[in-house]
Amino acid sequence: MTGNIHLGHIHPNATVHETARVHPDAWVCEGAIVGAGVRVCAGARVREGAHIGDGAYIDKGAIVDEGAWVGERAHVGDHMYVGPGAIVPRRAYIAPCRAYVAPGAVLPCRAFIAAVTGGAG
Repeated sequence: MTGNIHLGHIHPNATVHETARVHPDAWVCEGAIVGAGVRVCAGARVREGAHIGDGAYIDKGAIVDEGAWVGERAHVGDHMYVGPGAIVPRRAYIAPCRAYVAPGAVLPCRAFIAAVTGGAG
């Protein structure tokens, strides 16, 4: 971790690219990888072993759980939950408030989810 762009709660064993932006109220846990140009917004959580690809956007209150993978330039919307081991491919847009991607799910490339049932809470 170098520079002044890492503002949030970042575990010393997390890998956060120098161009990533982590909000002061966001958390990046041990073993997580956050790529170049990623934005992790207020209240978001990137849990142990999760991987966030370059240019991805993790919106406010979203949770990317253990071992989940979010591809390059993907958008995980407000209060979304990406379950353990789930794969959100590059350029996917997943944004209904309080929806979730089930543990171990693999979404198709450039998935666009705008209306799902279910909730993360």
